[in-house]
Amino acid sequence: MREQDATLQYWSERIDSLSAEYERAKSNTSYLRDQMDSAWQSLHDLQEQYRKYKEQANYEFQEAQYCWSMHDRTNAKEHIENGHILNERKAEIANSYLEGARAGFDSIKAQFNEAVVYQREIKAELNQAKNAYKLRIEELKAQNLREQMHWKEKKCGRCGATIQYNDTWGHIPDYCKSCKEKMNAEREKRIPMLFVSHATADKKYVEYLVAFFEKIGLDNTQMICSSVPGYGIPLNAQIYDWIAEKFRDWDLYVIFILSDGFYKSTACQMEMGATWITRKEYTLILLPGFEFSQIKGAIRADRISIKLDCDECELKQRLNELKDTLTEKFGLIKVTDIKWEQIRGEFIDSINGI
Repeated sequence: MREQDATLQYWSERIDSLSAEYERAKSNTSYLRDQMDSAWQSLHDLQEQYRKYKEQANYEFQEAQYCWSMHDRTNAKEHIENGHILNERKAEIANSYLEGARAGFDSIKAQFNEAVVYQREIKAELNQAKNAYKLRIEELKAQNLREQMHWKEKKCGRCGATIQYNDTWGHIPDYCKSCKEKMNAEREKRIPMLFVSHATADKKYVEYLVAFFEKIGLDNTQMICSSVPGYGIPLNAQIYDWIAEKFRDWDLYVIFILSDGFYKSTACQMEMGATWITRKEYTLILLPGFEFSQIKGAIRADRISIKLDCDECELKQRLNELKDTLTEKFGLIKVTDIKWEQIRGEFIDSINGI
């Protein structure tokens, strides 16, 4: 059946071609990511050397002033000469290396971004070809069944239309093709979205958390947080109706920011109840000073959670797990290990600084 069908053969060859191209695109993206990391490190090293020369030069000039004040002309001149030498080295880095390093990094970064976009485009085309291939196989199977089997009829469980089926099938359909397509479309409409449930009093923690999510790849099309501009509820929207629609029609992943203020908030209690009723996935984050024993309501107190004032090693591990979960859930581009260490460290420092 497959060998004789031209359409199936076309999609098979198309899949092979796109698969090879996708692997090349992945390899190129990985190579450019390594190049970008290397360019960034080179730029960082030059900036660090520039800073050291600047500090050393300032120190020499300060020592020269002190020597002058002590009427030590010989050492004063030596310190001044050393300061000028260091300033020359600093100027050499600024004029000869830094701009080139910045330009090189920006160029590689632009190439990397283009490579990521191209990789995504090829991936989308590959998925489309695979779906078309599967659809053609199902069409050919259906043709074969119509030729060889006896058919019966029943009513669609949704619209009442007549469904033709074969009594040898392992599964008898309950819905017609049109209703199946509508139901699939309804399921596909459930776009993944991160929902941050929190009390207004905890805004400072939430702002750092949203910035943390942004750095691992989420944007305002994938996240709802009422306290952060650009992520809140639209103008003129009915608040509770708008939130109810999101829980009903979107594939929400809820982040609960637990604190004393959370349990005093009517809105937070409603969001907790909606999460339980609609069985949404969720993660608990306990703010400093809030204990596991204080968890109550519809969410489970025995659920593994993130406590922001726990042991730092444990906090780092839990943040690793949260990053991996969101990367998989939202199909994010994985951040490099070097970049992740920086993002995680900045977040922990920010929380500890509140």
